[in-house]
Amino acid sequence: MQLSTKERRQPEYGKQYRLMGGKNEPSIRNGNTWAESEVKKESHFIDVTPAGYGPA
Repeated sequence: MQLSTKERRQPEYGKQYRLMGGKNEPSIRNGNTWAESEVKKESHFIDVTPAGYGPA
């Protein structure tokens, strides 16, 4: 399966993505794209962004 340019995009700063999810949840681990794995609604999460990362 070949992915389009849009689907190959890297994650965007400031957005939250589900890396691991349940059987029916879109996540990177389940083979979904970054766009499909984006967390759209408020959810419980742990911010793992290292200090100093992101826009200056």
